[in-house]
Amino acid sequence: DEPSALDNKTFLEHLKQLKAGQSIDMPQYDFGTHTDKRDTIRVHSAPVIIVEGILILTDPEIRKLFDLTVFVDVKPDIRLARRLERDVGERDRTWEESINQYLVSAGPMHDKYVEPGKEFADIIINNNGDEVDLKNSIITLQARIKEILGLCN
Repeated sequence: DEPSALDNKTFLEHLKQLKAGQSIDMPQYDFGTHTDKRDTIRVHSAPVIIVEGILILTDPEIRKLFDLTVFVDVKPDIRLARRLERDVGERDRTWEESINQYLVSAGPMHDKYVEPGKEFADIIINNNGDEVDLKNSIITLQARIKEILGLCN
């Protein structure tokens, strides 16, 4: 949950290669063991490249390569509930471990690094459980994507 833990140099190079029409071998990360996996995944370039990550807007050089940025805004209590569900269900962690990590690391790091990224987003989607809000945000996002792709006037 801290930008210094990421290999932004490699990521930046890979993103440039994809934008240039080249394929890359994307490294994999094991969230259960907090280590890189040996295996990579071959990723081929495409007309639309979707990049996701909670820290993706922290690096100015990476931000320059995006045609559109989206920030998904979620209230802290909902983030914690979703984290607990994921950590216990998918990452073999206990409730106690997950709550402790949230209080000690993930929550403060969100406030320090993730939340400031909102100012760099072209579109902010509120994902707090209100379906009408979410649908309206998606309609806005779809229109912007079509505009970028030249599909509407």
